[in-house]
Amino acid sequence: MRNKSSRRLPPISNWPDWSFFLIFFLYALGIGLLVQLVLVPHVFPAWNAGEGLLVGLDSRSFHRLAVEQAHKIASEGWQAWLLAPKDQPVAGIASAFYAAFTPHPWVLLPLNAFLHALAAWVLFKILHLFLENRIQAFLA
Repeated sequence: MRNKSSRRLPPISNWPDWSFFLIFFLYALGIGLLVQLVLVPHVFPAWNAGEGLLVGLDSRSFHRLAVEQAHKIASEGWQAWLLAPKDQPVAGIASAFYAAFTPHPWVLLPLNAFLHALAAWVLFKILHLFLENRIQAFLA
């Protein structure tokens, strides 16, 4: 019979650094999907400007511009892609994802989660330089 303690996860102090990045990534991706696909359209429909975007923000105009450019890429090829259509690099980056996958804002959530996870992981590493305890650095 196996000892129950042998089935436990190793303590957080023994986790590899990439596991913290993965935790941050999955957290940011999960919250992003929850907000954009569930909360905004179904719990707070008055705030929904369509596609899980919030009313009153410039994200709707960026989305519209990115969709237009994604359709242009689909019809004319990647040479039609511009980094900053109408001086909006956010729409240019979004249009590349829209053209490669599908023209819906949720396709940007993995990129957003990656950037948030990278920032959180770097902050964790910096805090770990000052705090000996990895749990304290993680919670901070």
